[in-house]
Amino acid sequence: MNRYTDIDTMLERDAQREAERMRREHEYDPVTGAGSLIMRVEATAPACARIAWKMFLPPAMLDDPEWKRVGCRREFDRLRFRYDFEYWAVTCVKIRDKETGRRIPFRLNAPQRRFTAMLEADRMAGRPLRFIMLKARQWGGSTLVQMYFAYIQIIHKPCWHSIVCAHVRDTSSTLRGLYGGMLADYPRQLWPADCEPKLKTVSGSRSKVEIAGTGSTIDIGTSMSPDALRGNDFALAHLSEVAFWAESGRRSPTDFIRTVSGSVPLVPYSAIILESSANGIGSFFYNMWRDAEKGMGAYKPMFVPWHEIDRYRLLLSDEERREVASTLTPYEEAMEEQGLTLGQIAWRRLKRGEYPTDSAMEAEFPASPTEAFVNTCAGVFDKAAVEAMRADCRAPELTGRIVGAALTGPRALEDVHPVADSNGPLRIWKRPDMTGASTRYVVTVDIGGRAASSDWSVIAVVDRCGDHGAAEVVAQWRGHADHDIVCWQAAALAAYYREALLVIESNSLESGGVAAASDASLYMLGELRNHYRNLYVRECVERVDGGSATRPGFHTNRRTKTAAISALIAAVRDGGLIERCAGALDEMLTYEVNATGAYAARPGYHDDMLMTRAIALYVISQLPAAADISPGRYRPKPPLLW
Repeated sequence: MNRYTDIDTMLERDAQREAERMRREHEYDPVTGAGSLIMRVEATAPACARIAWKMFLPPAMLDDPEWKRVGCRREFDRLRFRYDFEYWAVTCVKIRDKETGRRIPFRLNAPQRRFTAMLEADRMAGRPLRFIMLKARQWGGSTLVQMYFAYIQIIHKPCWHSIVCAHVRDTSSTLRGLYGGMLADYPRQLWPADCEPKLKTVSGSRSKVEIAGTGSTIDIGTSMSPDALRGNDFALAHLSEVAFWAESGRRSPTDFIRTVSGSVPLVPYSAIILESSANGIGSFFYNMWRDAEKGMGAYKPMFVPWHEIDRYRLLLSDEERREVASTLTPYEEAMEEQGLTLGQIAWRRLKRGEYPTDSAMEAEFPASPTEAFVNTCAGVFDKAAVEAMRADCRAPELTGRIVGAALTGPRALEDVHPVADSNGPLRIWKRPDMTGASTRYVVTVDIGGRAASSDWSVIAVVDRCGDHGAAEVVAQWRGHADHDIVCWQAAALAAYYREALLVIESNSLESGGVAAASDASLYMLGELRNHYRNLYVRECVERVDGGSATRPGFHTNRRTKTAAISALIAAVRDGGLIERCAGALDEMLTYEVNATGAYAARPGYHDDMLMTRAIALYVISQLPAAADISPGRYRPKPPLLW
């Protein structure tokens, strides 16, 4: 088949796709019910309703005893409202058109119809509504959520209170303002109460208003004040831009969600909807999204790719369509094969010119959740390579603890073995190989804080003779504990892995801030050196006799950190590291070069696991081959001294 025949085939396929799209949009009519994604049956309205056309109505509406008693158009509308959100929306709600600025009937677009079908399926089944929505731009997700909440409060559930929360109060107020505009245009004859449809202020509150005649209130809040929500009986919660909620030692998104979940009862017609645009890998919102994709937890995922939004397309002439078809890039060919039209591809080409890189474009207009999250990170590591490493991540063979004859001190190195404990800090993916070289394992330690709100302490076991000749993470300890416990746990784990080379990142121990604490830490390292014979030491001070003094521990400074991170960058790029822990990959995707030019975790994120891998790879690069050394004889002399 020649190239011209390929293009002709593509143009024919594209014409069919455009015709199908136009047919679906033309077919959809929320007044008649045609084209809805919600199950309907063809029916004829009672003659008294004065409706001449046939309609497609929800079956439950026809089963309602009031169906046979409908006596006028107003009674028909009010009955239909209870079963047909799409009809209520187009009849009673007006929204501001983004292009003309005029207020127009709320006719749901394609993504809104898809989300409505999900909401209605749970509502009609009597299930609480729990959704997490990853937003693309300009499809009206927030508008839909607010109008759906209004539908429940006005039509179904009096005294059904709602809250709108965002990362800043202005955003929350804007969302609540949608109600005010909607009520101002609400048809007075269809309002269910004997009063004017409007918002009323609640005495004594600056953040709460009441929907007149319903007894339902709307409150606004921010993620900065979760304690203010305690004691309220909200039934509906719209939590906006969750990925941008600030986290500190005093408050966190987890605390806020826990507070909201405690206020919203697990009953029919209740709802908690989290929505946000992406803001990088590893955040609270990202982790909740990943759980929802896996079917874990209470929330169901909703994502809208850019190409599902109808406005993101160009109308092309036949000549323009042929020009686009004949100049497709490999990425565009893949999009066309996935079902996108040439008009959509042409729009993306034009829009792409407004952004400096593909990543910047994909961050704003993602085609998949992975594109959304990955491309909102300005990371150090190659994103595609990091994502490819996820194929090696898996559940550990054992979750538990490493134990010896004692928790600390020399006896911690006696009778060392792992024990199973579902809540333990230790993950083992591979137990020590007793047949290979005894010097194949390196254990690295990044010491964090004692408090739960501080950085984690991480101990990583890396097999430098792993699968396919790559370094392989085979075990990890991650938790919060006193520094001496962390160090002795690391020594015990190193002893279990055939007296592995133990590398303790010693900055936290050598600069504790308080002289007494620092002295105690150095004494602890000295004790460890006396009792664990394969401890990493470095040359640090030249002696008068021309020799040099040594000190236990790996000291991270600008030069050694750059060397270690460079080793990790190369391993990620070249397939030199097999990673088993998905959390370590998340840390790679939130690792940046900051404003000062230094490597650092993105604010609010961690790099504890990442640093153990980087230090391990750097140390491994300085070691002789695994078969050429034995425990107790190696004392490394790093080329970069502090």
